[in-house]
Amino acid sequence: MVDPAVQATRFDALDHEHASHLCCSKEIGMSKIAIVIPYFGKLPAVADYFFASAGHAQDLDVLLFTDAAPSANVPSNVKVHAFTTAGFNDLASRQLGIPIQVSSPYKLCDFRPAYGVIFQEYLGDYEFWGFGDVDVIYGDVARVLGPILAGHDIISCRKGWTSGAFCILRNSPTVNSAYRCSADWARALAARDYQFFDELGGRLFNVAQDGTDVGTHRGNVEAFTQVAKRLQRDGLLRCSFQDLVCEDLDWGESLVFDQGRITRCRDGADVLCVHTVKMKRRFFYLPSTEIDRGRFFIRKTGIYPAGQPTTSRFIEEVGRILRGGSSCLGRLLRRRVSWAPSGGG
Repeated sequence: MVDPAVQATRFDALDHEHASHLCCSKEIGMSKIAIVIPYFGKLPAVADYFFASAGHAQDLDVLLFTDAAPSANVPSNVKVHAFTTAGFNDLASRQLGIPIQVSSPYKLCDFRPAYGVIFQEYLGDYEFWGFGDVDVIYGDVARVLGPILAGHDIISCRKGWTSGAFCILRNSPTVNSAYRCSADWARALAARDYQFFDELGGRLFNVAQDGTDVGTHRGNVEAFTQVAKRLQRDGLLRCSFQDLVCEDLDWGESLVFDQGRITRCRDGADVLCVHTVKMKRRFFYLPSTEIDRGRFFIRKTGIYPAGQPTTSRFIEEVGRILRGGSSCLGRLLRRRVSWAPSGGG
């Protein structure tokens, strides 16, 4: 456990006042955010939709450190930096002061809370930075996050934990070093295997999803969620934990992406982003031909072009389910299938 007196020194109240002044002095509704994503290996097919959605989110710059070759349609606010695993290990070792030897891409997730320190030379004058994934499709980030940013230091898009899919941090020395308030940070980052340090430190997701406050629960390490919630309780950090991301859909439910905004077809509610991590495990397919990435539907079974006739969509969806597992076909057939966004088609 970290000495409270040391914490109080690190999290000087003046830092909050200075950061709030900077944010409130902006005439625009939201400050520029840098999303830091190291990614090594072949990019997933859904990354083309990630890039397309990022291009609409002009309040974001995506800093992609990768050894992959993105498609030619990368928007100007996605900054691609040629990087290797060896380069990351060298940079992280120097910035963190401990030997780092990442050998698998998934292990990178542990380092997310420390990206503000590891990649500080790239963050410059950004008032906020964040971490996330490339299997995400962004909605209207400014519309959803604009009212939240000014009063918070950490904004997670999941209610129960600091979400690896999308989490925003204020770019200040105290917030950037918050991960060090875990007594386990060095052990977690130096470990060979993924320790879930960026989220819950172990498989506590079922506990968190049931609404239990996991701030007092401990996994194999004291992870960033426990650190953030502890510092929030002590009045040293201002954190927002809200369910703003969509990671799964009911059978028959649709979202529509329309020129940088994602809404639920049933009620028109805004969605900050869609994380395809659960859906893509079994049924999630992408169109086999090029479609307009400015407007499309998102279903449990994948992405569909906006101009496709409803009957054709339904036939295609049945085919996708049969490829993924026929046991779920009955669930879809028993549901009323609605493709039309609230207020129109």
